[in-house]
Amino acid sequence: MTRDIFPCIITLLELYVESERTGEMVYDSKSDLGRLFDERYLSEEIYFPQTSEFQDLLELCDTAEEELRAQLSVGAADLFDAYKDYSEKITEQKCRECWIQGMAQGVRMTAESFLTSDR
Repeated sequence: MTRDIFPCIITLLELYVESERTGEMVYDSKSDLGRLFDERYLSEEIYFPQTSEFQDLLELCDTAEEELRAQLSVGAADLFDAYKDYSEKITEQKCRECWIQGMAQGVRMTAESFLTSDR
């Protein structure tokens, strides 16, 4: 699945180089990389550590959530669900922004190395 991202990165590199050479804004890291992130070229599983320690932590979290939910009233359970949803959305936005900034830096550094080799 990660091989699907390589053509997109090549396209972004080409757009960046064209923007630098012509002085016109052809490449917009926020929108181009944001679209790439949103289209989920990379599976979420790639970001998760594949260690037994991480898997154990996920299981402990699920167990704690089940125990907490069993002790909550209906109203409190609804409030907990809302909090959990908002927390997940915040985390997703943070991950998206970090991914975009990291990819933008990688694209820029790679493109600039090609540009400086042309000189």
